[in-house]
Amino acid sequence: ESEADDIATAISNGIDVDLFPDKVSPDQSSYWDIEYHGTYKILKNTQDTINTQYLLYQCGLSMPFNETELTQFDSVFSVPYAGGLVVTATTQIPNVEILGRRGQIAAFAVTENLVSSPC
Repeated sequence: ESEADDIATAISNGIDVDLFPDKVSPDQSSYWDIEYHGTYKILKNTQDTINTQYLLYQCGLSMPFNETELTQFDSVFSVPYAGGLVVTATTQIPNVEILGRRGQIAAFAVTENLVSSPC
């Protein structure tokens, strides 16, 4: 039985589950908020002109909302997201490399001949 199966069983038996013990909050920034729920979180961009919501649910578990309820979200992702990274500026590359994630870069939203790195 997988860990996801164990978690699903616990939830179906009414046991409270918190898969996000390390929580962030917008203490030092503006225009976003996050709500944590046992197996998913809702990330909100609260800037007046954007005002979007993203559902981030734990990878390997069932989606916590049905098709009708999903319409309230602008995008839905399982986390951790394993689809790769998109680099939108060359200045982001050294930071991605420091995190050891260079191999996860899937696309460049910049002219590729301008990309260089000493690493």
